[in-house]
Amino acid sequence: MRVAPLEPEANRNAASYSPDDPIRGKDEDRFNRWPFAQRVAETIALREDPSSLVVGIYGVWGDGKTSTLHLMQEALRSYPHVVQVPFNPWYFESEAGLLRGFFDTLTDALNRSLPTRVERLGELLEQYGAIVTVLSGGTVSGVSEAGRALSNVKLEELRIRVEEILRGAGKRVTIFIDDIDRLDREEIQALFKLVKLSAGFERIVYVLSFDDEVVAEALGEKYGKGGVQAGRKFLEKIVQVPLHLPAADELSLRKLTFEGVDAAVKLAGIELTEDHVNAFVRHFVDGFEPSLTTPRQAKRYANALTFALPVLKGEVHPVDQMLIEGIRVFYPELYVALRDNEDVLLKSGLHQNL
Repeated sequence: MRVAPLEPEANRNAASYSPDDPIRGKDEDRFNRWPFAQRVAETIALREDPSSLVVGIYGVWGDGKTSTLHLMQEALRSYPHVVQVPFNPWYFESEAGLLRGFFDTLTDALNRSLPTRVERLGELLEQYGAIVTVLSGGTVSGVSEAGRALSNVKLEELRIRVEEILRGAGKRVTIFIDDIDRLDREEIQALFKLVKLSAGFERIVYVLSFDDEVVAEALGEKYGKGGVQAGRKFLEKIVQVPLHLPAADELSLRKLTFEGVDAAVKLAGIELTEDHVNAFVRHFVDGFEPSLTTPRQAKRYANALTFALPVLKGEVHPVDQMLIEGIRVFYPELYVALRDNEDVLLKSGLHQNL
């Protein structure tokens, strides 16, 4: 961590903070997620069973789920018979809008992949989406009360016709829905209602990415007796293949973190001695590494140092400051307790209490 003199302000600002963007391809994979993504994609593309399938990619916030979906999408590009449909539920504010938006997105993707069947397929999916919207309590112009009574029969007919078109074209569809755990509870409930209503199509696979603890808690409010366990039971009825994201290995996370720390120290124009570096590494590995479990935590710590080190440069020992920032990032409750009870912890405070 021995660094060069402080760079000009303009250069420092241009590269100050570590972006929290997902990776786009296997060349950026630092946590060996590519083999996992490739195997899942291959299984989806080559499965002979035509029935619908819902795959859940489970992982905590910041663990790299979006990056893994991007890797799966890259792997699936090797299979031209697979039509990929990314769907973003964040664009829609109501349940009815979510339903219509989903079928519009699906129609658009399939129309581009099946240009000779554009008009017919679009019409069928538009009708299906309209009926599903009505069944869910929404309103769609042109759908009468009498039409509602026949809607279940009509849905089955439309489903069969869509499946015939996909079968005739030799196509399979994979729908990716990410960031489900960041929706509010009502939106999570609406999204899984959508999946339940539309997951009956043959030759269509859903890949859903979310923190299963967060989603189970949201679903448990509406389905079953409430609570996480009720939500998990509901999830088991929807997600046929739950897959937990492989854990990022400890050494790769440490390397990512230390790269960020080095950059922050350099940007602040601080030069650490070998003893300083050894002390920081020892305390980090012993104290913080057990709580370092996701790439996002590593980036958050580096970004915290990038902001904090220049603020107190020359006023505090840099290693002490780096470790205090580590407490704030990795043990926030402990940090608050230390901050709010300084009189008890400082020596002067201890003497006063004797």
